[in-house]
Amino acid sequence: MTNKLDFIVFGMPRGGTSATARYLSATQHIHCGVEVFPPNIDHSEISVPDAFIAFEHDRWRSTSKDEVLSRGDEIRFFGNKTPNYYNRLNGILAELDNCPAISCVRDPFAVARSYNARAANRKDPWQKGRRGVFAIMDTISLLRALVHAPDDANILIAPHQCLLDDWRSAVKRMAEHVAPAVPTAFEKSRVMRINQIKRKQGRKVKTELQDFEAELVGDLVDSGFSALFDSKTHLLLSDVKGQIEDILSQFEERGLAGVDEAVSLYGEDDVVNYYKRWHNITQRLDD
Repeated sequence: MTNKLDFIVFGMPRGGTSATARYLSATQHIHCGVEVFPPNIDHSEISVPDAFIAFEHDRWRSTSKDEVLSRGDEIRFFGNKTPNYYNRLNGILAELDNCPAISCVRDPFAVARSYNARAANRKDPWQKGRRGVFAIMDTISLLRALVHAPDDANILIAPHQCLLDDWRSAVKRMAEHVAPAVPTAFEKSRVMRINQIKRKQGRKVKTELQDFEAELVGDLVDSGFSALFDSKTHLLLSDVKGQIEDILSQFEERGLAGVDEAVSLYGEDDVVNYYKRWHNITQRLDD
């Protein structure tokens, strides 16, 4: 018998998915893997906890192995965070029997700056051509997935700002969504590790956007994206799907045209090559 994942976390890359996974895993009875399972495998065949411990596919990551082994039967709810689950969201939800999901969103200016910072870091495995303007393309992909999600999809939209303002309340709300009826209690040592990561990230050099990047991100903000997703409360997709559809209809065509123009302004082969790969992926998904 397959014990399937209980929930998934996805959303804007650099949008708080890793922080959400760490905080959920700092909660008693919950473990959220960090990109252990890629979107392209059949999630109906993932059996927990074994799938976190043993190699089962060529892109398996061992990031959860030690924690799952050490916590043992204390874990009652298992999830996995992979930001680009949005590329195959409906299929994954179907494979997991429409399990609860959390979609993380963040100020697009902060996301685009983070893209640039990672692309500029020679030691970072981030693809060097994946610059700030591609935050727009990934956001459009996320919005498309949310608009086309099944009407009965149980998706909680989690603004990153909620974690920044009051992480305890934010995590409690998310834990209630993925593990209902389980009292929320935090394991001190795991919270301390999160605080260490936050301090390290706070020391990183901040980058600024180029003018054409900032203009394009500003267009997304003006479409209503930030007004909806910078809220200080979590949102159920079923309550705001119509608003998301309006944002997408206002911005999608203009945003993609702007990205197409911006790619040439970078004047870098890495950016052009990444843009081509992105188009190939989305074309396959559309087919």
